[in-house]
Amino acid sequence: MTPGTHGTHGTQASADRPIFLGIDGGGTKTSFLLLDGDGRLLARHTTTTSYYLEIGFGALRALLRDGVAETLKLAGVAPERVTSAFAGLPAHGEDSALTADFDSLLAGALPRAVIGNDMVCSWAGSLGGDDGISLVAGTGSIAYGEWQGRGARSGGWGEVFGDEGSAYWLAREGLALFSRMADGRAAPGPLLGLVREHFQLAHDLDLCAAINGDAARSRLAQFARLVSAAAADGDVQALALLGRAGDELAALAGAIARQLALPADAQVPVSYTGGVFEAGATVTDALRRALARDVPGATLIAPRFGPELGAAMYAARLVGVRLRPATAAGPHPHPLPSGRGSLKCGPALANIAGSISSESSSLPFPMTTSTSTIAEKPDAALLIDERRRLIREQVQAQGKVTVEELAERFGISVVTIRSDLNALASTGALLRTHGGA
Repeated sequence: MTPGTHGTHGTQASADRPIFLGIDGGGTKTSFLLLDGDGRLLARHTTTTSYYLEIGFGALRALLRDGVAETLKLAGVAPERVTSAFAGLPAHGEDSALTADFDSLLAGALPRAVIGNDMVCSWAGSLGGDDGISLVAGTGSIAYGEWQGRGARSGGWGEVFGDEGSAYWLAREGLALFSRMADGRAAPGPLLGLVREHFQLAHDLDLCAAINGDAARSRLAQFARLVSAAAADGDVQALALLGRAGDELAALAGAIARQLALPADAQVPVSYTGGVFEAGATVTDALRRALARDVPGATLIAPRFGPELGAAMYAARLVGVRLRPATAAGPHPHPLPSGRGSLKCGPALANIAGSISSESSSLPFPMTTSTSTIAEKPDAALLIDERRRLIREQVQAQGKVTVEELAERFGISVVTIRSDLNALASTGALLRTHGGA
């Protein structure tokens, strides 16, 4: 069995209702989510990266099969009970010689399982399956959009000659900026000290050994947090890097708009997922400005759901079901009309979203709901304010919290949580302690 974290939601699957399994693969972690036909969470399981170029194809096959088995075991559900499953995996579709191997990864493990690229999970989750463009800036970067039944992809070329605006790209550019600061090509800023402290460098050139000796894609991408931390400390050159990330991501959206031949007056929702957006308004403001140039009709919206929930929603879509969970007197799932349909997700889905932590990628706040609608946050600044309000309420309720439990709850980095706690402490809302508040 693959190592990981998991849990159930206390809901038993009814024998007469469909069950959907979503698998959201990524460069850092892989999430398994099992929902019933009413959108209730039956079980979830999280394990390590599913990037086959890093772990090998044999390990990928074992990881997926073990993850499926563990998730079904947690829910007490037999494989034949799963109505539909969808696995979105990094690098799917990027080597035609491996297409058949990818497509057979879950053969025999489930009665109906479709393998696709992980960009689909982000699109289905962030936009709820509606027309629009989804930007992903996690370990790598990619964009996917749909418009009136047509789909298009941009980016996702990998870290060697692509992935602009991603965490890997930010880390690489940030470390390059450190090198320029260290040898005098750039003025020193807060990033210089943060990198020295993080790597405990006796000499600046020791960074070469630290990076080149441990250059796995997912581990290197984690150093993007140093760029965000430096920007938060006022490093103008780090801020400029985050601004460039926004520009690069807008370019992906512009490419999607051209591929889909969007009308000049089209009003296009653009949403986003991924750890790069933890940097907040520094990235989203730059993205919004660049979108106004590249996709004039675009409106940047906060993600409705995270990608692992999107994977389960897409699994339902594959068998003609849109997840519209019941309220007290609401409907059960409805079949899609002929042709293209859209996923509509009600409060039952929203209620579980807060318990789901996703890749860097994911939902940066727990969903809040009314009896009929899901409250969407219009920009990153509001997401930060909402998260900090929830943190303050949790401290008041529990009396004490740790950085680690907050990072797990919100699905964001410990660096971001520390920044939140420091900001709240500066206003007198809480008292900082070692490792928490």
